[in-house]
Amino acid sequence: MPYKAGKDTKVYYSRGLTDSGLDRIFKKAYYTRGRAYHDTGDFDNAIIEYTKAIEINSEDAEAYCSRGVAYEDKANFDQATEDYTMAIKKNPRLVDAYFHRAAIYHQSKHFDWAIKDYTKTIEINSQIADAYYGRGRAYYVKKDMEGALRDFKKYLELEPKGSFAQDAKKIIKEAGK
Repeated sequence: MPYKAGKDTKVYYSRGLTDSGLDRIFKKAYYTRGRAYHDTGDFDNAIIEYTKAIEINSEDAEAYCSRGVAYEDKANFDQATEDYTMAIKKNPRLVDAYFHRAAIYHQSKHFDWAIKDYTKTIEINSQIADAYYGRGRAYYVKKDMEGALRDFKKYLELEPKGSFAQDAKKIIKEAGK
């Protein structure tokens, strides 16, 4: 069927992008540019680029998660939580989305929700030491010393010189365990 200028223009243009694979290329370009902006601290432009990638492929869990991190870096925690939740809906095994959402829940004192997401993080990847520390901290605040100590010990097993090692050791020592 020959191309006709006019009302069919958008149809042919859209079909051309999809049929040629350009939509995947543009999505990757927007996502990659978003990462570059993010890495340089330009969170507003990162969000714009991640949004463009999502507009091309609304099933892209990584783009939602990355946009969530950019929102989190801007201290827009509600929008970040929405994006992490959407990323989890698109890919229930996306460990970063659970971990980041857990940290926001923790910060906003929703400790039960934080524990749930840290636990899911650990179920997906049991080698993420910071998930044990975060969950241990949530247990500690809830006065669940058994859970806290178990997680702090696991954190130290995985990261004996990690950034939270001194804090974990201090709490374990105070508990006499």
